[in-house]
Amino acid sequence: MSAHAGRLVVTGHDADAHCIREAAPDRPASCHFVATGVNWARAGAPDPTKPVLILDRANRDLQKSVALMSPAVPNVIVSPRDPNFATMAIDTATYSAVLIASSKNEASDLTIADLNELDSTPDSDAINARAATFASFFNAGGGIDVMSGGLAGRTNSAKYYAFLKLTRAGSTVSTPFTLTPLGRAIGWQDARAHPGELDSINCCDTHLSFDLPAPESPLKVAELDNVGRAVTMVAETNDLSKIEEVPTTAQAIFGGVPGVPAGGNGTVVVPGTPGSNTVTAKPASCVNKTRTKITLTRPKGVSFAKIAVTVTGQKKRYIKGKVLRAKSRKIAVTVKLRKGKTTNVKMVVTTGSGRKLTYKRSYKTCKKR
Repeated sequence: MSAHAGRLVVTGHDADAHCIREAAPDRPASCHFVATGVNWARAGAPDPTKPVLILDRANRDLQKSVALMSPAVPNVIVSPRDPNFATMAIDTATYSAVLIASSKNEASDLTIADLNELDSTPDSDAINARAATFASFFNAGGGIDVMSGGLAGRTNSAKYYAFLKLTRAGSTVSTPFTLTPLGRAIGWQDARAHPGELDSINCCDTHLSFDLPAPESPLKVAELDNVGRAVTMVAETNDLSKIEEVPTTAQAIFGGVPGVPAGGNGTVVVPGTPGSNTVTAKPASCVNKTRTKITLTRPKGVSFAKIAVTVTGQKKRYIKGKVLRAKSRKIAVTVKLRKGKTTNVKMVVTTGSGRKLTYKRSYKTCKKR
């Protein structure tokens, strides 16, 4: 890792809004969450004493949260809607980190965040338009700290986080939240698991979770929700593009399955391309058993968010959770076949970035003689 690798923090918490608008004891806990992320993100910069650039507007919750930090952190605030933002210099000679405020969540939210509108995303659109600038800043050692994407992040996370190309954001979170060893090492606290600490992760409403990155990715999980989805992720690398999930094919995932010819008919899935990538195996000759095991391969740099299994005569089932979070790159799925009849099997793998890779094959059990 380079001496000045960039540091990234992305979270589903709108802790900036809660830090300023929440009553005690939640307020200091949320303020601690903000301060911990800011301090970690800027600490890897070539000059951590440089000001942070805060992209905020309206109530300026994130700027006010930073103003409460001790020792004081010099900062410059700019609204992404300011015409000057489109061309302003953003480099490590000027700033140690860029901090992006939370996006609005819903009209009934008492701590409604500052960026975007409920029906439009002018702020995140302006940020994404400068994706190349942020990548250069990060690759030179600058920090980036992104608060909750709120409604816009849940509705279309690929669009909202386009300048980062993260794993997909989910629609809900499941409490309670738990810090990973990495999250604790960075400095976030959890009073639920460690009495006496601040309740900086479970204190307040949280609006966003993420599919997990691949184990090989520099993007790491600092905090999990109760069903194993990521709430806070961090990265430390000198190449922002490395956090993006690598392209893959249905052939790469199902190529070891009997009936799938070498080379297959899978094609590389290009990010943003609609539809799914399908490989259809040759129909199986009759089999002398009523169960068959299909072994999938998880390509390096790819994470599996879920596997949907559709079998003739059976209810569709989903495989997700711990079995997909394991570091193993082989996943075996057992399918029950119908006696004396044709069974059509379809599997759809959804990766962490939302790509869908599909496998189809028909099976028939042999008749007894």
